[in-house]
Amino acid sequence: MRDVGGFVTLLLIVFVVLYLTIRYVVPFVLLYAAGIVLFFIAAGLVMRKGLRHPVHLDCYLRPGYAPVLVLLSILFPLLHATVVYGRLDRGVWLVVATVNLLVPVIWVVRVGLLHMKQAGLFLSEGHDVEETLELARSRADLLALKVELLSSASESHGAPEQWEIDAGIVRPDEPGSSDRISALILEMNQLRDAYLHPCDNLQTALDSIHGGSPRDDGAIMAAKSGITLLDGTWISVSAEATILLNERTGYAPPGWD
Repeated sequence: MRDVGGFVTLLLIVFVVLYLTIRYVVPFVLLYAAGIVLFFIAAGLVMRKGLRHPVHLDCYLRPGYAPVLVLLSILFPLLHATVVYGRLDRGVWLVVATVNLLVPVIWVVRVGLLHMKQAGLFLSEGHDVEETLELARSRADLLALKVELLSSASESHGAPEQWEIDAGIVRPDEPGSSDRISALILEMNQLRDAYLHPCDNLQTALDSIHGGSPRDDGAIMAAKSGITLLDGTWISVSAEATILLNERTGYAPPGWD
């Protein structure tokens, strides 16, 4: 009986809290602080998506996200002030509108100052080099995986039966598909080497930065440019690998580009 009584008491407490929240707290917040609440909800989503290097820099945003925060800091308080204009006395409305505007603006100014400060740290601490290294190495690893999958598909592939072709499980072999796979594997191995080669220079530059030496911007930019130039080949090679895997096995891993 004591457990039942405790459970009933807990339910009553929860019910009372929910009732008071819905009856009084929520209307109060919507009337007096909705601009602030809505702004911080939206700003949290923007910060979560827009942070470029959240592990080390908690306010450094990707390009375009800082103006979005500025716009939101004005839009939501203005919208809230417009909605409650006729529901409050003029003096109270002016205070509420001012507070709802000042809080988001002060927060955005703080984030903006930290963003500008951390933009310098992003470069001086070599985080841009870390990003490029991670991209190049991840693509090199993915190319190695694609080569392995294509090689396995080529070696284990036998002539498909007619019912597999009719059912759409396997496509019929196209003329010269084996030669296409061999040529693609060779191109992918060359591309993998092309990604790994600048990594040595970037790693040397990163180690130098971490050791306290000045940035070698010339070497870093040269390595970054070399990696950027590989984007077109990466896209075409990935598309061709997907097509050949679909032809050979009827399946290519989703999202592996």
